[in-house]
Order: sequence, then structure tokens, then C-alpha cells
Amino acid sequence: MKFVKQYRGHPKVCNWCKKAKAPSVIWKWDKDDKVWFRWYDNKWHYWGPSKRGFTSVGWTWYKGFWHHNGWVFKYQKHMWYRFQAHKWVKYGRTVKINPTPPRGPKICRPFYMLKKWGFPTSLGSKTLPRCKVGAGKSAIWYMWKDRSNCRFLGGKLVYQKIKLCKTGRPHQWAKVTRCVRGPILHKKGLNYKTGKAFKVSHTTKTKHTVTIQGMTLGQCYKLRAYHHTDDFLGNRGTYAYNTPEKVPTVWKIVAGLDGQKNTITIKDRTDKYGAMLYNKATVRFYWNKWLNKKGASFYVTKGLMHAGVSFMPAHMKGYFLRIEAYKKGVENH
Repeated sequence: MKFVKQYRGHPKVCNWCKKAKAPSVIWKWDKDDKVWFRWYDNKWHYWGPSKRGFTSVGWTWYKGFWHHNGWVFKYQKHMWYRFQAHKWVKYGRTVKINPTPPRGPKICRPFYMLKKWGFPTSLGSKTLPRCKVGAGKSAIWYMWKDRSNCRFLGGKLVYQKIKLCKTGRPHQWAKVTRCVRGPILHKKGLNYKTGKAFKVSHTTKTKHTVTIQGMTLGQCYKLRAYHHTDDFLGNRGTYAYNTPEKVPTVWKIVAGLDGQKNTITIKDRTDKYGAMLYNKATVRFYWNKWLNKKGASFYVTKGLMHAGVSFMPAHMKGYFLRIEAYKKGVENH
């Protein structure tokens, strides 16, 4: 090789090169970065500081990118990049043979840690939950928050009999912050055709509401009488009355039990019972399991007094719910 370098263009060197077969693997040494490049796919590719390259310890070349344990790397303009968390992130000028997986930011939470035990002179006792980390003299005690926070510390739930200080010095607690490593970032989402991340469509869920004559299904209402503005539809002894008393007067309007379009059922706000025709002249309230689909379904129409709403039984078209005639001295009608 010294002869070739010294006598470049010499006829003997040129004749030897013409007769000799071209090597199957072509290498190029970069003296500045001190790394090898290999020629294939009609261009030079970074190979590594050794000719063994990344093919030795889990590295593979696939679709124009280097891969290691599922992570995708690329070498561009003398800089390495790794695809993580749906984007390319600069890694550095060199890559370790065994790179560690990337992690998100560390997660920290505040806790109260027992620093000094108190010295009571007059005692009372109480058993309290604690989060204990470790065992023996090196154990650390924390105030109990919940199980998830105790698992965060790597501890376990124990019950400690606390001696309450009526006189003397109480236990001393210190507020501390404990942190754990962040989660490993995901490695999916690379579009090999474009070399970029797949586009993620952020869809928003739209809530579908149904409104019938101004009444929205699923909402609660107080149904006031047209002529008696102080009276509301109420449940008095399982019977429906127009009453000023403080009985259940708030009702939930739900879709009709008969399944027909534009019908509703009047339920209590806990959805445990509903209104149903008892006979042609009476409405009563029944538990859900006793409700009749036809008898508990009503159409909501524009009010017969050209204001508000009126209720027409689904199976008795042309008839409407009304209150009894007003009688002097009778509050419920």
C-alpha cells in the first residue's frame, strides 16, 4: 500500500488495478471522525468505529435506517438521531454499541417522612396506617396517603400504634420529595416511506343530545301548572298530584320506554322509578321493574294553552294529562 500511495498513476499500479477484481466489500476510512463507511445501495453508509460495525450486537440495517432492539436510528450530517415519542431526537455524534432506552422526565411527589420520635411523658394511644419502606433499623416511615403513593415509594402498608403526646415532645415530620425514573418512551409511529412520523389525527367526541319541545333528554325539570304557578307535579303517596308541598317535584326526562320516536318517560332524578297511567284518570309512580312500556310513554306537544308543553299518552292519542278541577281549601289536585 505504501508503493501505491507513493507512486499514484504509475503504469504498473494502473495495470494491476485493471487486472485485479474489485473487492466485494468497499470501505472508506474517515480520519477526522475516526469511523468507517461502507459502500452499498449506490452510496456511502456510516458503519462505525470498527469494521465489525453495528451488525455485531443486535444492530440491523432495514429500509434505510439502523435498528437496535426496535429503536430506529439515522445518521445525518455527522450527527445521530433516534426516533422516540413520535419524533426524531438528536442523539449525538457517536452512538454506543448498546444504547439504553430513552425515558421521559422523572416523576416526583411530596411526602411527610418521620425524622425524630417524640418523648411523651403522658400517653394516649391510637393505631394509624403508615407506609413503611425497608426493614429493621434502616426502615423509613412515611405518612399514609393511599396505596398508589405507597407503591410509588416501594413500601408497604403497616399499622402503627401511635403514642399520642399529651405532654412532652411530639413526633417530628419533615416534608420531602421523592422521585422515580420516568417511563420508557415508545418507539412506534415511523413512516418508512417518508422518514417522518405518521400523522396522528386527534378526534374529538361530540355529545349527541335530543331535544323535544324544548326538553332535553337526560335533563331534570320541575313541571309547573299553567294556572297555579306555585304548584308543581309531585309524588304524594305514589300518586301524581299538582302540589305546593315539599315532596319530590324534580323529574328526569328520558327516552320513551316504548322505543318510539319523540316519546318520553318521566322518571325521578335517581332513575329508580317513573310515572305511568294507572287508569284513564290517574297517574301513579312505579318502580322501574313494574313500569309498562306503553303506559309510561308520552308524547310532548306544544301546550294546549299556546304556552309551555302538554303530555299525551303514546297509546291514547288525542287525550292529554290534566290536573283535577281546583277546589277551595284543597292543596293537592
